[in-house]
Amino acid sequence: MKQLSFIGILILMLLVQSCASSHVYSTSLHLPSKPMNKGEFQLNGSFELMPDTRPAEVPGFRTRPGACINTSIGLTQKSTMNIKLWTVLAGEFSFGGSLGFHFMHPINEKSRLYFTPRIAITSDVFEFGKGIGFNATYHVNVKENVSLYAGLGSAYGTLYIGQNQHGIGLLSNFGLSASPKNSIFYFNLELNPIYQMNLYENLSYVQFNPSIGIGWNFNQKGSTTH
Repeated sequence: MKQLSFIGILILMLLVQSCASSHVYSTSLHLPSKPMNKGEFQLNGSFELMPDTRPAEVPGFRTRPGACINTSIGLTQKSTMNIKLWTVLAGEFSFGGSLGFHFMHPINEKSRLYFTPRIAITSDVFEFGKGIGFNATYHVNVKENVSLYAGLGSAYGTLYIGQNQHGIGLLSNFGLSASPKNSIFYFNLELNPIYQMNLYENLSYVQFNPSIGIGWNFNQKGSTTH
């Protein structure tokens, strides 16, 4: 029994020591090659560099590699609900999730604007942070199954709820999305530079957060009505 108690205390100490004082978050959008229809469901898996909220607490890192799972559901012809989960793959453990909505405003048959509000939670198991963000993105089909997009946004977050540790980010997204003809798969590549301001420690810097992913479009219903 004493040995079991000692092992339990040792595991708890290791967990506390591994508790990260800096959380990671995701800035990617992973837009598909063409708009979703009502009732469609998409699943996207990606690898990306994720910015740290307090890089000084994670020596050697301002961004860390992470994995992300992204799901989207077509609510109407012009609105999509998006749920994202991510985790870090290097350094001290951190993970998070977000809920967002893509509201589409058609410009013509080939181009459109997306307005994307998001809320997010980050954690290191023992502590939780929260954030809000908004993106405006121009999305254009250069070919039937190939699209380019670019956008700007902003985000505000607190590292720990109830404590005065917060920051602001100015976001940008530059992406390419393509899918083989008559395929349920699509591929996505993004370069997402941001300007992050850590107000708690009075630090600011530019970071680049590229991502690459592959998505599956379930219940596909053909071309979207614009």
